[in-house]
Amino acid sequence: MVILVPGVCLIVRVRRPSSLFIIPLLGLALLLAACDGMGMIRSIPVNRVEVESFIGARIPFDAANIYTAGEAALETIVLARFDLPQDELVDFLTDLGASRTLNPDLFPFDSADAPIPEAADWWQLPQSGAGAYSGLAQALPNDRHLLLLALPDAVGERVTIFLQMHST
Repeated sequence: MVILVPGVCLIVRVRRPSSLFIIPLLGLALLLAACDGMGMIRSIPVNRVEVESFIGARIPFDAANIYTAGEAALETIVLARFDLPQDELVDFLTDLGASRTLNPDLFPFDSADAPIPEAADWWQLPQSGAGAYSGLAQALPNDRHLLLLALPDAVGERVTIFLQMHST
């Protein structure tokens, strides 16, 4: 017997089909078809308030050019990019609960590519090893993991923050 449902094909060999066997199998095929195309990972729109709630800190009032994105699956990932006055960076890190300092030339991300496709337009990181940035990678007490890169502008007055936080 072959059960065909769009996106699912089950082939079962039975000598004598029994309704006790066929009905549950058909139900399983329909369930699989209904789930087809429904990925376990879904992008979620997040705004500034939702990002602040997830990261446990407020994005400073003077921050500009704020971009956010998120994704929910087995863990939640939140991305934010914004420009910040250089003198507010230490206070922001303290508010995040970071106990480590930024390390010069530390590139905390696996790659320069955006971890979430919706962020590809604004998640423009320098390439690893390009210098002129500082990074931080730290597990936080609230079951969150923080990755942060700070890229200063040419004048040194503002810094662009690339923040990724995910639940562990």
